[in-house]
Amino acid sequence: RPCSSQVPRLIKAISRQLKARTVKTRIAAFHTLRQLTSSLPGCLATHAAALVPGVEKAFKDAASNNLRIEALSFMQLALSSHAPCVFQPHVAHLLPIVLTLVNDRYYKITAEALRVCTGFVKVLRPYPPAEDFAFRPLVPPLFSTVKGRLTAQDQDQEVKECAIVCMGTAICHLGDACSSELASTLAIILERLRNEITRVTAVKTFAALATASIDSGLTSPLAGGSGTVLQAVVAELASFLRKSNRPLRQASLSALDTIMSTHGKHLTQSDYDAVLDEMPSLVVEGDMHIAHLALALATTVVNTNAAAVVPKLAEKVQPKALALLQSALLQGQPLRSLLNYFGALVAHGTPPLDFVSLTTQLLALTSSPCALSKHSFEAISQAVAACCTAAPQPAQRAAMVAAFVRQLEPNEPAPKRVFALLCLGEIGAKNDLSSVDGLVDALMAAFAANSEEVKNAASFALGNIAAGNLPHYLPHLLREVNSSTHEYLMLYAIKDMVSSGEAQLGAYAEQMLPCLFAFSEREEEGVRNVAAECLGKLAAVAPAVVLPAIEARLDHPNPSARSVAVNAVRVLISEGGGAAASSASINKFLLALGDTDLKVRRGALLALNCVARNRPQAIRESLPQLLPMLY
Repeated sequence: RPCSSQVPRLIKAISRQLKARTVKTRIAAFHTLRQLTSSLPGCLATHAAALVPGVEKAFKDAASNNLRIEALSFMQLALSSHAPCVFQPHVAHLLPIVLTLVNDRYYKITAEALRVCTGFVKVLRPYPPAEDFAFRPLVPPLFSTVKGRLTAQDQDQEVKECAIVCMGTAICHLGDACSSELASTLAIILERLRNEITRVTAVKTFAALATASIDSGLTSPLAGGSGTVLQAVVAELASFLRKSNRPLRQASLSALDTIMSTHGKHLTQSDYDAVLDEMPSLVVEGDMHIAHLALALATTVVNTNAAAVVPKLAEKVQPKALALLQSALLQGQPLRSLLNYFGALVAHGTPPLDFVSLTTQLLALTSSPCALSKHSFEAISQAVAACCTAAPQPAQRAAMVAAFVRQLEPNEPAPKRVFALLCLGEIGAKNDLSSVDGLVDALMAAFAANSEEVKNAASFALGNIAAGNLPHYLPHLLREVNSSTHEYLMLYAIKDMVSSGEAQLGAYAEQMLPCLFAFSEREEEGVRNVAAECLGKLAAVAPAVVLPAIEARLDHPNPSARSVAVNAVRVLISEGGGAAASSASINKFLLALGDTDLKVRRGALLALNCVARNRPQAIRESLPQLLPMLY
């Protein structure tokens, strides 16, 4: 029977064992409870009252530190995996006991008790500023106890870090109930920020305080100093950006991003300058994740106060951003962050980094005397498209598109035509270009070029432009597939269209199936793989139409068609659209493990591996049937 149906019996038996005399038995009972809570979060919702006496007894048992640690570990997990209302009736009884353990001499008990206090804070007031529970009488003893640990010097690092986290959580949730304590408490956390041992934890705590939905006191005057607590924190975080400690720089960049987005209006020009002065050394290809965080921060400060930061960005960060754009290592999240940065600059239009100046800088990179790689051309084209998409005036985008169309003339150099096609494709994927005169004719003429790079770029451009206006371009694209001498290039255009316009494709999936099914019967494996990718992505957005059609292909006499059907389901699962397919439907495709053709069996094996990793529950019931085929 399902484990969840056995929970009442388990709790009844465990609650008896929690009262046993043998310490080992009680420790084992708490360990079992932790395993149960981890496996079935929320399973104790109706049984908390039965367990509280055993938990209380363990907390008070000074004879065994291991028992108290196990009980505290269970309590921490239970608080985090259940709704606040489950333990609110018991918090007034349990919290004072836990606070006594915060002052225990054994550091492991103290650290675990502080973690439990952090959980209790979220139970007392889960959704500030709402007050759905009478928590105020419990706040003073909680604050005084945790603050005592926060100020203590001669204690283990784990205890110091747990005290900082607990106090930060308490201020975020309960700060308005102890406003008289905020100034002195923030001063202590600021002191911990300046301590090499505890500064990473303090950085994360100040980031959490910046997102608090109640007044956390960050904008209050700094005790014994000039400015506010917030300004002192920003100054410290800016200084951390030049440290060699990578986790510290990561945490500082994330914290600054949060602070700028939530409290940017409370900062002065000098505060912004202190941060921007440290950023050039971070926007480099040597550490792409740090570069991504730095660019995300740059985007945030532009959105927060463009007038104050754009001149400094133009001087300090822009040269580094343009150099990074040409890196062969730029891809994924760092590339997206760089594109967002360019888009934010253009959207705000603050000189000297407005649309005209920024696109001029980007286009100048393509005429650099240093040869650029294909990857660099693609990244620059995406940056140009980001600027065009964010352009405050549509006429600016239209002028840029018209200029690229003129560059498609046959007498232009091939690299220039390739770049123009890449830019048109990137722009068209996010903007409707159907009103541009002569665009389709210029694209089709590029298919007749002598250069393979120009042809491939034309295929990319056509597919992406079609994604920007499917009703206008899809019929033309399907006609060209059936009549053109460049059918393979048209197939790749369909692939690019499917990749760029997935969300809108549902209504057009049925029109595309005959064409893709025709390609699925080709002998060339590369063509079949592209067809399978398109079918899988289509199935993710239109499962009711596409899945039954693919399933019917499992009985096709051509083994190539059957292999494409199986591979399409693998693409569907790997793209995260597997929820659209039922377990029964998925298993029909996996039964192709018994097919007579080797490539079909190979596709089914890859699909089985994909399903086992991404949706293991879908094949659990079918394993007795699938495993004999596999082995």
